[in-house]
Amino acid sequence: MNTKEHFGFAVIVGIAIYFILMKLNLSNLFNYTLPMYITTIMPDIIEPATDYKHRRFFHSKRVLKFLLKYTLVITLISALIFHWFFYILFGIVGYILHLLLDSTTPMGLPN
Repeated sequence: MNTKEHFGFAVIVGIAIYFILMKLNLSNLFNYTLPMYITTIMPDIIEPATDYKHRRFFHSKRVLKFLLKYTLVITLISALIFHWFFYILFGIVGYILHLLLDSTTPMGLPN
């Protein structure tokens, strides 16, 4: 997937999250979803597609597994220390979305 497709998917998820946040009276869409939009394209900025095998560590299953395992721990710690719970949570969600979308391509994710 290219950067536009990743960003487009993040916008769709961001709109869905906006409606959930409205129900929770936390409807400041831009502030909460901006980290998600940034981290959705971050892996392609860190590891640009110079060839068809550009996926290395930051596009790996190891990173995806780590984020899926420790997202709750990371966000709870950030909530206690920095009070940035939603920013950290949505940033991690954006990165996970990128990796999940890349895993659906024929190349998939490296181990």
